Amino acid sequence: MYGLEPKAMPSPFDYREKPNTQERLQLLDQWRKDAEIAHEYARQQMKEKIKSTYEPFEKGQQVWLSGKNLSLSYNKKITTK
Repeated sequence: MYGLEPKAMPSPFDYREKPNTQERLQLLDQWRKDAEIAHEYARQQMKEKIKSTYEPFEKGQQVWLSGKNLSLSYNKKITTK
């Protein structure tokens, strides 16, 4: 690209050689819509499942909190042996 008459660089993507570009974009758009519908269906199923087993707590009610599945890092010198 130096000099008085620089040579033209070819474009990296030549869309004229691919006549199915619009078809491909439409197909990708349809797949995205299908994925959104599947995601919404799964979300609704999870919502119904959680709603059926959820029991709300009352203010002042005592609850048992467990740290069983928490990965807490302790100092090795002061932990129980």
